[in-house]
Amino acid sequence: MSTPFGDLMAMRTVGDDEFLAEPAGHGFLYGGLTIGMALMAGAATVADGLLPMALRCSFLSFGQWGPTSVGVERVSTSRSFATRRTALRQGDALVAVADLTFHRVEPGRDVQHTPMPPVPSPDALMPVQTRFGSADVDTVDPFEVRPQRSGDFAMAERFHPFWARMRQP
Repeated sequence: MSTPFGDLMAMRTVGDDEFLAEPAGHGFLYGGLTIGMALMAGAATVADGLLPMALRCSFLSFGQWGPTSVGVERVSTSRSFATRRTALRQGDALVAVADLTFHRVEPGRDVQHTPMPPVPSPDALMPVQTRFGSADVDTVDPFEVRPQRSGDFAMAERFHPFWARMRQP
């Protein structure tokens, strides 16, 4: 059984700019999930129409998969930009801090200076099994991942480049 990605990112408001995330599973707190929680909490404090533009996260201590409180500091807010600083805590431990910038979409073209390297289309690649959390709980597998390179991957091995997409909207 797979846990939907949206359930991993769910958090509830527990005070002014204070949130609590309680993702299913256990084990060490995965860095991507930590960043996702910081982003979700920060986004809950900005006006509609502001989208994430930049994120910087510092991991300060090891966290465990489980209840995580996220406090948000409203650093600045203007018509087109908002900056937030988040602190993720588990008990007395400060697990991570993140600085987030949100920006209102403006007309114009996006420019990427480095061209994308040649890789096969996702349909030409085989998906691999991914898992977040520990093996003795329900599978947490929110993404379909298709690496360019095929073969068996060790549990801790990273594979690049790859295509990835969420399994659910």
